[in-house]
Amino acid sequence: MKEIILKYLNNKIGEEEENKLYLLIKKIVTIVIGTHSNYKDTLIDIYGSFESAVNEIINEIFIKIKNKKEILMSKINNIENIESYITRLILNHIIDIVKSYKSKLSLNKEDDEGNEKIDVINVTELDDVKSEVIAEYFVEELKSLDNMQLCYYFYKVLYNEEIFYSEKSRDAKYKMVQRLKEKLRNLVEDFGIDQKEFAIAVKIYMSEICDKIRHNNREEKNKK
Repeated sequence: MKEIILKYLNNKIGEEEENKLYLLIKKIVTIVIGTHSNYKDTLIDIYGSFESAVNEIINEIFIKIKNKKEILMSKINNIENIESYITRLILNHIIDIVKSYKSKLSLNKEDDEGNEKIDVINVTELDDVKSEVIAEYFVEELKSLDNMQLCYYFYKVLYNEEIFYSEKSRDAKYKMVQRLKEKLRNLVEDFGIDQKEFAIAVKIYMSEICDKIRHNNREEKNKK
């Protein structure tokens, strides 16, 4: 795929290869839209039908690839998985479309029981494979926050267990969590992730990051 994209960027692509690139991008666009019902419904509202949404976004992505020519040309050889890169490009483009059409998703509201939605991580709804691709991308966004603080917060919310910061006062921990939650809300809003995808992302993040941090923390304590 790298070779085909390079040919497209340099206007040296043949008809057969251009059709191949078109079909690949169409496949990715269809999968991304199809795996996110909220995006799909909004895009249908915008473009009139699913088919129209796919076709319009494909055209916009081709333009976007061309507009990013200098960036792509400079880094394409260092991109291990070009399909993942294009998938991310498409996902970000769709998120921008949806965000410009309707107000941002907010998890800062309360649910029916009066809990802040950002504190409601329903781990019983993690069997939706279709949402995993979105969640996996969001995990990378979560890694931009303070990992130790975030792991502390997730363990506290999910298991009512404080795994770090025993030396901090109750007030200090409360203030730390409030600041963290504000950053997390902003991240959720900017990414446009829904509640189920958020829960899946938390599960993946805890497995990849928090469990390791907790294990290392225990080892350090045992050494003392």
